[in-house]
Amino acid sequence: MGRAIRILSLLTPLLSSTASAQWERAWWTTSGIGVQIRGGAGEIGRQPNATGGHEELIARLGGGPALAAHFGFQSRLGGVEFRLSWGGSAVEVVNRNGARFPNHGEPPITWAGNIMVYPFAPFTGPRPRRYQPFVVAGAGGMLIEVDLDNINGQTLYNRFQWTVGGGLRIVSGLESPLMTMTYVELRVERLRTWQDAPFDRFTMVSGTAAVGMRF
Repeated sequence: MGRAIRILSLLTPLLSSTASAQWERAWWTTSGIGVQIRGGAGEIGRQPNATGGHEELIARLGGGPALAAHFGFQSRLGGVEFRLSWGGSAVEVVNRNGARFPNHGEPPITWAGNIMVYPFAPFTGPRPRRYQPFVVAGAGGMLIEVDLDNINGQTLYNRFQWTVGGGLRIVSGLESPLMTMTYVELRVERLRTWQDAPFDRFTMVSGTAAVGMRF
C-alpha cells in the first residue's frame, strides 16, 4: 500500500503537467452524432408535367426526424465544423388537385461548413466551462432527388443554402488528466436556400440533440 502511494505521488506532478499542457493547446478536434427534428418547408418548387396537358407538378417537403453528424476543430473562443444530416420526410410530388405521384422523391441530405463562436468565452478564463453557449453560421447545400417532369425519372439537384443558429454544449470530463471531454449538444438552426429553377427559395428550421467528444 505504501509503495502504491509513493508511485501515485510521483505520477501526480506528471499528470498535472500533462493537464496544464493540454489546457494550453490552441486547437482541439471534435466529432459527434445526434438526432435532428426537421420542420416542414411546404412547397419548394414546381415544373410542368412533360407527359401532356397543362398541369404542373408540385414538390413539397414535410418535416420529420433525421440523423446528423459533425466533425471540426475548435479553440477556446470558437472553431470550424462540417455538418451532414440525412433522413426525414421524402419530397412529395403532387399535382394542383392534390393527386400524388408515388416514388417521385427522396429524403433530402444537407451539408454545411460552419463557423462556431463561444460569445462568453473571453469572460470565463482559459479553462473550458461545463456550460458553453454558442452561435453558428455557415453555408453549404441541400441534395434533393426528385422527379418533377414525370418522364426522365428522379434527378439529383444541389441547392445552395446558408444556415444560422445557436445552442448549448454541456461538457463532462473536465477533470480528466488527458482532457478528453464528452458533451451533449442542443442546437437550433434556420436553413435558407437560394432560388434556382425548378425550386423556389424556401426555409427550414431544425432542432438537434447530439453527443460528441472533444479530444
